[in-house]
Amino acid sequence: MRVIRATGENISPSDDGSLFQNILGNGLFEDVTITSLGSNQVSVPALYGILQGREFTNAAETLSVVLPGSGTATGYIYVQYDLAANPIGTLESALAPFTPVLGDINSTDTVAQMVIATYTASAVAVTDIQPAYDIAVARGSRYEATITLSVADWSSDLITITDAHIDPNKMNILSYPSTLSDAQYEAYLGAQIRPYGAIASGSMQLKAVGGAPSIDLPMQLIVRN
Repeated sequence: MRVIRATGENISPSDDGSLFQNILGNGLFEDVTITSLGSNQVSVPALYGILQGREFTNAAETLSVVLPGSGTATGYIYVQYDLAANPIGTLESALAPFTPVLGDINSTDTVAQMVIATYTASAVAVTDIQPAYDIAVARGSRYEATITLSVADWSSDLITITDAHIDPNKMNILSYPSTLSDAQYEAYLGAQIRPYGAIASGSMQLKAVGGAPSIDLPMQLIVRN
C-alpha cells in the first residue's frame, strides 16, 4: 500500500488530479459569455475551470473557429488537455459530428476534452453561440430548475427537455412542484409522464404513456452529482 500523502512521498499531478476529480465534476467555476466578432472570430473571456481534476486558467482571447465550406453547420468550442503536447491546455473548435474525448488523464490516457459552447455557422460567419458547460461543484451537491412542458412541444406523446446540467453520468430526477393546481395535478396523473430512451448531455426525452397533456405543465428537474 502506498499512503499518498505521507512523509517522504512525492505527490504527482496525477495524484492531485485523481483526488479532485472525485471531489469536483468537470466544468467552469463561474459563468462566462462568449460572443461573435464577425466572420470566424469569437471573443472568449477569461476562463477558470477544472477538467479531470486538473484546474486551468485561460486569459481572454479571440478564437478563430472552424466554419463549414458551404451551407450551415453546428460547431463546438472546447477545452482540450493533451499531455503529449506543448502547451498542454488549449481552446479548440470543431464542426458536427463531434464527440468530445474524456480520457482518464490521471491514469493511462493523454487527451481530455470539455465542450464549453456550441455555435451555428455559415460558410462566412458565426451566427449564434450558446453556452454548453457545467458549473463545477462538489459532488453530492444538487442543481434544481423548473422546466415548462408546453402543449405545443409534444409530438406523438413525446417531448424533449433541455438544460445544460442534464448529464447521463449524474442522477437526473424529475418531479412536479408543490405549487401545482388541481387541474395540473390531474393532467399529470392522466399523462403518466416518464423518461423515455437514453439521457444525453443537455437533454432528455419524456413520454406521456397516457397521452400528451392538454395544458402546460411545470416540471421540477433535480440533478445530483
